[in-house]
Amino acid sequence: MTPEQVTAFNASVGGFFTPDDLLFAIAAITLTLAFTWLAWLAISGCSGIVRHRLGFGVLTGMILRGAFVLALLGYFVR
Repeated sequence: MTPEQVTAFNASVGGFFTPDDLLFAIAAITLTLAFTWLAWLAISGCSGIVRHRLGFGVLTGMILRGAFVLALLGYFVR
């Protein structure tokens, strides 16, 4: 951000937090939701195996694809 933008940001929030704090909060919330999604993906896949609707290979593929998406998201959010 330019110095003028930082000054405007600080004036609008009253100096309560900095732009870096806001970016960290957004990244933390995004990654928390992504990890929750990956956990849900794994749990729903395991329940599919228990109900004999999915094979182990399909579950492994789902989890690996989810981990890849999470890795990409983590790279771009940082």
